[in-house]
Amino acid sequence: MKRILFVVFTIVFFLTSAVVCMGGEYEGGKCKVTFHVTNDNGDKVKNAVIKVGADKTITNSKGYADMEINYVKGGVNFSIEADSCKSYEGTIFVSEDDAVNGVIISPVMTKLYNYSFYVFTKVTTGSGMAPVSNALIVLDNGDKCTTNSQGKASIITTHANSCSVIADGYEYMHYGISPSYENEIGLVKGENYTGLVDFYVYGVKENTKDTVYYPVENAKIYIYENGSHYTDENGYAPILITDKSSFSIEALGYEKYYGSVSYVDKRIDIYLTKEKEIPSQPEGHKYEVYYGSYSWSEAMSACEKMGGHLATITSEDEQNYIMSITGGASLWIGGYRDDNYNWYWVTGEPWSYTNWGDGEPNDSDNVVSNENRVAVWPEKWNDLNDNNIYEQSGFICEWDDTELNNIYKMTVFDNDGNTLDGVVVSVDNISSTSDTNGTTVFNKNVMDNEIVNVRVTREGYYTYLDTININDTNELQVNLLKPDEVEKGDVSGNGVINNSDVVYMLKGSAGILQFDDYQLNTADITGDGIFNMEDIIAVINIVQ
Repeated sequence: MKRILFVVFTIVFFLTSAVVCMGGEYEGGKCKVTFHVTNDNGDKVKNAVIKVGADKTITNSKGYADMEINYVKGGVNFSIEADSCKSYEGTIFVSEDDAVNGVIISPVMTKLYNYSFYVFTKVTTGSGMAPVSNALIVLDNGDKCTTNSQGKASIITTHANSCSVIADGYEYMHYGISPSYENEIGLVKGENYTGLVDFYVYGVKENTKDTVYYPVENAKIYIYENGSHYTDENGYAPILITDKSSFSIEALGYEKYYGSVSYVDKRIDIYLTKEKEIPSQPEGHKYEVYYGSYSWSEAMSACEKMGGHLATITSEDEQNYIMSITGGASLWIGGYRDDNYNWYWVTGEPWSYTNWGDGEPNDSDNVVSNENRVAVWPEKWNDLNDNNIYEQSGFICEWDDTELNNIYKMTVFDNDGNTLDGVVVSVDNISSTSDTNGTTVFNKNVMDNEIVNVRVTREGYYTYLDTININDTNELQVNLLKPDEVEKGDVSGNGVINNSDVVYMLKGSAGILQFDDYQLNTADITGDGIFNMEDIIAVINIVQ
């Protein structure tokens, strides 16, 4: 049974190309590694062959495999091969703590599909389907194939939803496809106003004497008529263009590019401009954006509950940084006024720097009158009523150094290593719901005791129970299990049957702790349909 609660520095790793250690790197030696292999469709990958040097292992039916590796400082490379998946390569980095506790890594392999096609001539009279040879089929993932003399073609590739087909003497066709059956595509004779255009995307190499361009990999090229395409390691993507098409290109670290291209163009070279540098976060401060429909008072309460306050902007540097993280949204910040129209910050900092929009503040009554609070809207400031939930989309929280020392964070995962949002975490008398990253934040200063009771719940998952010393750590990681993943007697739902389960069962029998149906079923170790003292004795025997 795997250890489910991981505290600070006991890391569950999520791989794309490498596992990065936190803390000091292990100097070298033996280390246990548990692989949990899935594909990008969420399926567990069984019988995957994992190779580390000359050693290899194979995943079981649940996608798990254990291996003891001989770790070398600087990382250990591994590879994975599996049926119907692209080959996977990565690097394992191990910290000192990992060398003791072992490492769990979760590579996600790209699933492959077999698409088959039959391209034929559509006829308006008579019968029959004459095959079309040398028809070029371009899938929306960028891969392509050509039909043979029987009009047949097939390709093993990553997931695709549609394809475009061009052939001499036939009109262009765009068609939805599936790997579940042979895709029959009928073409109509006529003019072909379609051409395959080679896109090459380049970026500018910095800190060089002369201007040097280099290919941009994984740039997203969006064509209005046939969706998104991505460049390869050479900055290249072949795309079918019908007549004249508008397009946009996005790539990490570059400004968005807009242009147009004709089907008669054979090649187009695009040179991207570096994105403007993001301002650095002001030292001693941390900011987070939270989206949703909130009044100003609700937003302020939420920030305080997380150990911070609504963001205050007291300099141009703060203003520039906050604008870089808002994405142009209208968000509450920590400014307010009194009845005499004097403005203040919630922290008591001097009200000196301002960034009001034209004509603001104006105390307008267009939506909700008595505009007495401040929002960034979206770059300049605007005054809004406390209860105006219509003209903003969330709020910005801020923590300073002192507040950061007094908060701790809990991140919740499922048993496959995916973060879970919408989880309700209760710590003693305080509850919070996890964000889209599976994270909740609590302020230690508002806790009644150092030892607190934790309860984690989410619909469709088993309730997690634990007792922790909040001064031992600033970060917790919890795995929620599905009801069918919980072993009889593991009332706490943490994956381990121990003395805490005895305590919870005693509390449950005394009515101090209320069990839900899943917990009652888990507590019924004897399987007689009744939770009683016999079950408590049974779990004590298991622990002993």
